[in-house]
Amino acid sequence: MSALVHILRVMLAGNRAAFLRGAALSALVLVMGTALLGLSGWFITATAIAGLAGVGIAFDVFRPSAMIRFLALGRAAARYGERLLTHDATLAALASLRTTLLARLSSAPFLTLGRLRSGDGLNRITADVDALDALPLRVVLPVGAALTTVTLSALMIGWLVDPVTALILWAGFTLGGAAVTLHGIRAARALSERVESLAQSHRAQAIDLIAARDDLVATGRLSAALARAEEAENDRQAAALRLDRIERATGRNLSLVAGLTLAAVVWQSGALVLDAGLEPTRAAIAIFAALALNEALAPLRRLAANFGRLSMAAGRVSSLMDAGQGAWPGTAQVPETALPVRIERLTLHRPGTTLPIVSDLSLTLEGGTTTLLTAPSGQGKSTLLAAIAGLIPPATGDVILGGVTHADWPEGALRQRITLLPQRAALIAGTVAENLRRIPPPRARPRDSDRARGAAPRRADRGSGRRDRRAGAGQPARGAARCRAGHRRASGHRSNRSAQDCDALTRV
Repeated sequence: MSALVHILRVMLAGNRAAFLRGAALSALVLVMGTALLGLSGWFITATAIAGLAGVGIAFDVFRPSAMIRFLALGRAAARYGERLLTHDATLAALASLRTTLLARLSSAPFLTLGRLRSGDGLNRITADVDALDALPLRVVLPVGAALTTVTLSALMIGWLVDPVTALILWAGFTLGGAAVTLHGIRAARALSERVESLAQSHRAQAIDLIAARDDLVATGRLSAALARAEEAENDRQAAALRLDRIERATGRNLSLVAGLTLAAVVWQSGALVLDAGLEPTRAAIAIFAALALNEALAPLRRLAANFGRLSMAAGRVSSLMDAGQGAWPGTAQVPETALPVRIERLTLHRPGTTLPIVSDLSLTLEGGTTTLLTAPSGQGKSTLLAAIAGLIPPATGDVILGGVTHADWPEGALRQRITLLPQRAALIAGTVAENLRRIPPPRARPRDSDRARGAAPRRADRGSGRRDRRAGAGQPARGAARCRAGHRRASGHRSNRSAQDCDALTRV
């Protein structure tokens, strides 16, 4: 539940006014529907009584008829505005959620981003964020509108009819509806989570099947892969069918609660008419209002069926947001350059283990030099580059840049002077040039800006555009990972000269 509240706060940030307008219209639709049916019941009963009494010709039918038409047309207009505003606010909230999530992930640890760059990880993030559009539309707005409408209706019936009748109506629709909804949530939660997991698994299998179809055909395993994908889809459909049964059972129970509440209101109103002299027209208001409030309970069946999926998606997205880490402040005065790069007795562990992948390494990278680092695949080249860039903490030893250790460098200043370009994109696909064009040059002079936007991307296109495009699509590139340590001039722009400007390049 805390994850749902966290995600809801993120979605409401900057969109609170739009959601409030949508919530007001959602409640107004139900209130006008209840008032419409209550007034219609009063009008029908009063007209019948006037006709039986022989005074129908003197009965004013125009004002009640005008009010009924106003409520009918107003309810239709409010419904249109409610759909328009709530869906627009939800789309804006999803956009806010996506940008907030991306901003948090951009500061997440390097190893966390490495786990997310797989097709399964990105597919899960996309599906979870898309699922969260139901949080305001299926949970917050329907529940809030139902509670508001039932409470207002009970207050009006307590004033016009009888407090006991009002209490029966309020208790039946709020307490009874809540009990049925909670029971449905408990019955469907595990199955809802399973349906979502199976759907994501089947989607990932289908993507892998398409991507590897040539290899599967060549090795004669296409039929077996198709059979596994079909079996996974059959499991998902069977689970979805069981979930649908629970949803329909919840809807049936909600209708039963509404029917029992209506019967209790009819019993109490009839007793008041017979024993306490209550006007039949007033009793009709309570009966028809109870009949109209069945609409307030109808959306709760979908809430019960989707709550498990929502809570699972909210939990995963919330944990990803919490994975983002703030920039470390640093304590040292920022040096003019990050060179030389000195590595002193550095030991690095394999991610998630205590097994060393780099042991007791010492190395110095001077400005104006090029160092070639070679090793078999999986022996720690990329891990070493990430450690030099300050993205992976060392187990022992130090990495010293410009005479200052990583821990003493302010992160903002460190990122201005050293950059890691990995062989696979973590979140954003495209060529190196396409990614460079997303970043405007910082306070560059016009000619330097032209050079940054034009010359550098063209060199990147010639050098590695085709290979990086394949890597951005999720396929591992067999190319090199580059770690470039540079510096900015006092004027604030990045120098385009390489070795002459104390720019160290380490290649794998």
